[in-house]
Amino acid sequence: MEINTTANRRLAQWRVTWLIEHSTSHQLLWCFDSLVLRNPPLRQAPNRYKPLKMTRQIYILLAILTVLTTFTVYGQTCVQTGLSRSYDFTTSIKRNKVGQFPDSCIITVTIDDKTSKNQINTFLICTNYLLGDSSFVRCDNVRSYITGKNKNVQVVDNDYGDIIVADFNFDNKEDFAVKREEGGNGGPLYNYYIQTPNATFSLDKYLSETMTFFPKYFNKRKKALTTLVHANAYQLCKTLYKFDTLTNKWTEIGHSFIGGKK
Repeated sequence: MEINTTANRRLAQWRVTWLIEHSTSHQLLWCFDSLVLRNPPLRQAPNRYKPLKMTRQIYILLAILTVLTTFTVYGQTCVQTGLSRSYDFTTSIKRNKVGQFPDSCIITVTIDDKTSKNQINTFLICTNYLLGDSSFVRCDNVRSYITGKNKNVQVVDNDYGDIIVADFNFDNKEDFAVKREEGGNGGPLYNYYIQTPNATFSLDKYLSETMTFFPKYFNKRKKALTTLVHANAYQLCKTLYKFDTLTNKWTEIGHSFIGGKK
């Protein structure tokens, strides 16, 4: 059985960079320390008034005030109850801005059991490459090959949605993928999370770091995923990945180019 996902277009290379937490405040504290060392208080005559004692607590307060005035966070939260038969997904994104300029993004995904309402997992995805205005803005920009929600919605620029539920490793369990970067002309890059035997989820490093793009074809019989993205202005690159159920490992079988030169 082969699943053909909706037609799409675009291809790019990927990178994953992680947000270094608290770096802004540390740098600000260093800057305040350096500024005071370069500009010590002037001497004053006796019996006049004492100079202000610049303690480290004051430095910290100034740093916090500076961060609050230059570093702002905004985003949106969506609760998805129609993507899975067993789980509810909550996604939220915090778009960081330094002054008027966009900075990094922090995506949080929480998975809850539909029946028990217990929290199963929470994943934090940090990226220094700002997701565009079309990502994690609309709560309906999702897709499920399990329940069929938005399954046949047209795919534009290889963008299958912010979060997609499917069976990626063909074990008849629900897995999911989350958009982590906009990518280039090949479309967005995704993180893939596979359901484990104890009904939790874990990051599949191979799919997330090697395949990265969302697959165009699912072949359950051959246990294979195929991506189809632009290689250049005139050709598409078709890459086949096969899952070995004995070793629980993925292998790239090969790739080919479709289309001719202009």
